Amino acid sequence: MATGTIKRLLPGKYCGFVEPTLGGPDVFFHGSTVAGDQFATLVPGQRVEYDLDQTDAADRGPRASRVRPMQAAPPAIAPQPSEFRMLRRHPASRAKKPTWRNKAD
Repeated sequence: MATGTIKRLLPGKYCGFVEPTLGGPDVFFHGSTVAGDQFATLVPGQRVEYDLDQTDAADRGPRASRVRPMQAAPPAIAPQPSEFRMLRRHPASRAKKPTWRNKAD
């Protein structure tokens, strides 16, 4: 039973990568190997347990056969209201006049 943290999720492809706690190459996992229906609840940085698949995939790297979350997903951080407003121009600046000139024919 190995442990690691979710490094990257590819929700469009229903898979992701785990960074092992003890180091080494990242471990690929498919969403179907996640225990239960918990793929949607996984977030990067979350700790998981997994079993390494023993099939020979030397060209692709290690794969996980079962992935189980060790802890609940961290709560999402709510965006804080900004103290600053976006201004189109500085309040003390004057409006600029057009710089084009009429050309004589």
